[in-house]
Amino acid sequence: MDCLLRGEAILVDRADDAEERFLPRPARSLKPSQSLMYAPVRTNGATAAIVTVQSARFGRFQVNDLEFLKQVCAVVAPAVARCDADKRGQAFASLGLRLGAAPTPEACAEIVVDVADQLIGWDSCSVYLCTAHDRTAPAILHLDEIDGRRTPVPVNPAVPISPVALRTFKAGPQLILRDDPAFAEDFAPFGDRLRPSASLMFVPLRIATQEIGILSIQSYTPHAYDRKDLSVLQDLADHCSGAL
Repeated sequence: MDCLLRGEAILVDRADDAEERFLPRPARSLKPSQSLMYAPVRTNGATAAIVTVQSARFGRFQVNDLEFLKQVCAVVAPAVARCDADKRGQAFASLGLRLGAAPTPEACAEIVVDVADQLIGWDSCSVYLCTAHDRTAPAILHLDEIDGRRTPVPVNPAVPISPVALRTFKAGPQLILRDDPAFAEDFAPFGDRLRPSASLMFVPLRIATQEIGILSIQSYTPHAYDRKDLSVLQDLADHCSGAL
């Protein structure tokens, strides 16, 4: 999966366990796939989509087939970029009106994470209002997927500000990807404490140069996010900080 995110294509001529090693099959089939090709669609220096071609025959595809698939991906890349921009534009278009009608910071936070879900997707999320000089980081919103449902998690106002929050204030947006997820000591887990997040993003909420909080979204899927997603999340945070 990492090589696809880096922009490399993959040819598998004897799959066996390829579905488990790379990506699941896109459609159900009575015959397992034995030959597979994966090629990334790249826009703005990042992988925006992945095209897969599969066959039930061993050795069905050759290197020239993979090169042709890469050319197809290059041709469709501008259209994918336009669709991505349209989706983002639509999500941002009504955001100001929605935030303006929100009566509380908590209601604003719910709108922000809803848009983040539309643009990027997440399994759990947090919104904190704090600064780098605070000793505690009071959360105004925690949501986590518990037993298949997104569930509000009670907020503890006395949680000390975490090392990852301080890094976010000092160094800017943080992208954390874990091949072997485990609960880390640099931030406090919440919600389902038996299932650590594999992909995490933290961005500062700021007005001009003043930080006022942290927006974080997380996924239980490894390598769910990339630098492009981190940039989108920061743009969303910048757009909404005033309302919060």
